[in-house]
Amino acid sequence: MANRLEENAARHWRFRELITRNNYTTVVERCVCKDDRIPEDGFRLCVTASGRAEISCSNARGERYADEALARLTGKEGTLVAEVEDHPSFALRGIIEGFYGEPYAWEKRHDVIDFLYRHRMNAYFYAPKDDAYHRDLWREPYPQTWLDQIAALVRCARDKEIGFYYCLSPGKDFRFSAEEDYDLLLKKYEQVAALGVDRFAVLFDDICAELSPQDARQFSCAAQAHCHVANILNAKLRHTGSLIFCPTDYAQNTDTPYRRAVRKYLDRDICVIWTGYNCVAEAIPERDCIAARKAFRRPLVLWDNYPVNDFQPKSRIYLDAVCNRTRTIAAYHTGCIANPSALWESSKFALSAMAEWMWNVEMYDEEGAYRRAVREHLGVAEEDYFFAGLNRSTVMRTYPSLKAAFEREDWAYLDGWYVQAERAVLRVRAHCRKELSLEWRDLFNYVLEECRLYRALRSGAEIDGILSAMCSCAYRRADQSILEYVKERTGRDITVPEREVFWDTERR
Repeated sequence: MANRLEENAARHWRFRELITRNNYTTVVERCVCKDDRIPEDGFRLCVTASGRAEISCSNARGERYADEALARLTGKEGTLVAEVEDHPSFALRGIIEGFYGEPYAWEKRHDVIDFLYRHRMNAYFYAPKDDAYHRDLWREPYPQTWLDQIAALVRCARDKEIGFYYCLSPGKDFRFSAEEDYDLLLKKYEQVAALGVDRFAVLFDDICAELSPQDARQFSCAAQAHCHVANILNAKLRHTGSLIFCPTDYAQNTDTPYRRAVRKYLDRDICVIWTGYNCVAEAIPERDCIAARKAFRRPLVLWDNYPVNDFQPKSRIYLDAVCNRTRTIAAYHTGCIANPSALWESSKFALSAMAEWMWNVEMYDEEGAYRRAVREHLGVAEEDYFFAGLNRSTVMRTYPSLKAAFEREDWAYLDGWYVQAERAVLRVRAHCRKELSLEWRDLFNYVLEECRLYRALRSGAEIDGILSAMCSCAYRRADQSILEYVKERTGRDITVPEREVFWDTERR
């Protein structure tokens, strides 16, 4: 029974320590003790033989997580007499709405907050690239209707104990030698601070790091100017909360002149964001973390650009679990934020797994997290796992394809595979949530057209119309083996080039 209880307790969150003699009791008393020595959001739970549940924690989230652990230790035979200790790998664990594309609707952002609450994450970063007021119109104050929506979202976050980080990206046209721009920037932050926001970030990513002639007379380089803005905000907003800074050189694993300037000019207490050695890092080894910490010499927050899909090719939906991050990564970072795609419902698959990873990097089980995410958001049928498997990410890992089967013309295997693929699409389309069905409409159509293409190839039927239908789909599978086969046999090419991979071993 103890093993089954432990498995149940570890279903979503593995305890760092669970000590028990296999005895059971009935809990008759619960007491909570505040202990600042316990890491933020962590807890210690002791269930005594006499039925006393003793919880030690440093904050309210830790108390809630301890209560969740207590519930998972309870079964038909009672509550397991045990000592449990658990705490997160990253103090800051969250989601940044930082993708290019249509920003989330306000009601969807409330669902983001609820998702964070349910998955032991504690931070939401408001930074939608295509929100005009965030980037292009950063000087413009929010109209009252927007302020009302932000205020409602801030209240929702506060009620769920989620830290709300307000971000601005003024770097496209900021005039670093003009006092007026500093005043406008500060007023924009203060407008949101008046709603109760006390966490902020200023982002200088994805801009040209060159100064205008006028700005160059005051600053030696763009990095110095960027740090000057961050330092002013840090001083002016210090009475409300902390500041996080995203530099222009956010995606390297080496030192750069820009980073040397950041090291020289940025306030020591400002956290710096980086994304790994590439904007979308296929892997983050320990040596890259060491290099980043040496380069910035500031507290680091990892901006993990996964499962975002706003890079080329823009025809993928990533349902896979995060992998290829060193198990020592938390030793070099104060936090980690994941960047979802504009397809919020689809992003939940990867984010559920990332929540497990952020909580316990050292004991993270990639395959288990992936299967739990599919079960949580789709179902437990064989077709559910098959369909999700069609859309595992090739960003961080390669998966078996149909290439060898087409090269061998192994029709028996391929016949069975395409029957299974069609069955999976039809079942998932009929049973998945409406929100997922809307996001996956083109993906369903693509796979069904691929099945039609396969049957046409087998029978010698015309394929031009099928290829046109496949091209009209916004999303497609990563495995293009059948399209490569068509290209080789007929010369008709509708393949989409995969994104370039920047692994060090492949650059040498």
